[in-house]
Amino acid sequence: MNCGPDQTDPMASYVAHLWRRSAWILMAALVAAIAAWAATKRLASERYVASANLLVKNKAFASDIEREALSPVSYTTLMLSDELLDEIRARLAAASGEDSVSLRQLRGMLSAGSQTVADTTVRRDYSPIISASVTAGSDAQAKTILDIWLKAFIEKYGSLLSDEARARSGAARKKIEETLQSMAQCEAERAALEGELSKLERMAWAIESLLAPAPLTIGFIEDLRERLPIDANSIALSIEGGANEAPLGLWAERIDLRLRLAASHPDEMSEEARRRLQAIEEEAPKLEQEVAAIRKNIGSLRSQRLLLSERIGAMRASLEIYAENTAMLALGEEKEGEAFSPYEGADIKVAAIPASQALPIGYDRKTPVALAAAAALLAASMLFIMEKYLREALRQEKAALASKD
Repeated sequence: MNCGPDQTDPMASYVAHLWRRSAWILMAALVAAIAAWAATKRLASERYVASANLLVKNKAFASDIEREALSPVSYTTLMLSDELLDEIRARLAAASGEDSVSLRQLRGMLSAGSQTVADTTVRRDYSPIISASVTAGSDAQAKTILDIWLKAFIEKYGSLLSDEARARSGAARKKIEETLQSMAQCEAERAALEGELSKLERMAWAIESLLAPAPLTIGFIEDLRERLPIDANSIALSIEGGANEAPLGLWAERIDLRLRLAASHPDEMSEEARRRLQAIEEEAPKLEQEVAAIRKNIGSLRSQRLLLSERIGAMRASLEIYAENTAMLALGEEKEGEAFSPYEGADIKVAAIPASQALPIGYDRKTPVALAAAAALLAASMLFIMEKYLREALRQEKAALASKD
C-alpha cells in the first residue's frame, strides 16, 4: 500500500493515530464495562445460602451394627436420595400451603458433603461430620428448607437404625431362648453326672473299706449312715471300749496271717487259716483293680462335670450380654398407634447452628465486565484503524486525480 511520499512507515502512523484517539477508546471500554456490570446485576439475582454441620455419634451398641452401617459417602447419598427429597417436597407443600418446588429444582438447591473426623479423641464419640447447605431466593426459604431437610434426614437415619435394632433385638431374644435351652440341658447332664459320681464314690468307698476300713469312731459311723443305704441298727459294733480300734481289713488280715504263718510251725497253722490266706491273696488284687478302675472313671466324670460347669458359666455370661443388648435395643411400647424409637435423632447432633448469609449466585461479575471492556476496546481500536485507512485511501485518491490534471 502506497501511503504517500511523506510517510515511509504506515504502522507508525496507525499507532500514532490510535494514541491520539486513546481517550475515546478508553471511554468506549468504560461504557461497555458499566453496561456489562448493570446487565449482570439485573440478571444475577441475590441468593441466600443456609448451612449446617451434623455429627453422627457412634452408639454404644455400634460395635456390631456400625460395621455394616452407612459409610461417610453413603450419608450424602442418603441425604440426596429421591425418597428423602420427595419427603422434603411434601413437607414444604404442607408448610407453605402451595405447590412445592420440583424434584429437579430442589436437587439443585441442596448440597451435601461428608468427612471423617481426624482427631482420635473426638472419633471415639463422633464420626463422620456431614455438611449440608441450601441455596434459595430468600433467607426465610433457605432456612425453612434446611430445617425440613435436617429433620427428614435425622428421622430417616433413625428409622434405618431402628429397623436394624429391631432385627437384632429379635435375634438376641432368640439367642437367649436357645442359650437357656442349652443351659438347661447341660445342667441336667451335670445333675446326672453328680448322681453317677456319688454312686461310684460309694462303691469305691465300700470296696476300700473291705481292703482297709477306717477307724470306727462315732463320726465314722455317722458318715457311714449317710453314705450307705443301711439301717444304723444293722451295724453290729460296740461303741464302748473298742470303738476307737481300727477294724481288721483284708490287707491287715493278709499281713496278720502271713506273720502267723511265718512264726508258727507248718503243722500248727490250721487249714482254715491257710484257705483264708489263699482267698485273700486271690481276692485283694481283684478288689484293688476294681477300685483303680472306679477311681479312673470318677476322674473322667469329674473332668466332664468341670467342662459342663465351664460351659454353663459361659452361657450365663452370654445371657447377661444378650440381656444387656436386648435392653439397649428395646424399641419401647407402641402408644397411640406410633412406635417410639430411642434412636431417632439420638445419635445425630447439629454441630453448627444453621446460619444464612447473602451471596450473589449465578456467575462471576468480574469476568463478563472484563470481557465487555476488552471487546469494546478492541472494537473501538478497529474502528479508528478503519477510519485512518479510509482517510489515507481518500487522500491518495485525491492526490492521484490532482497529478493527472
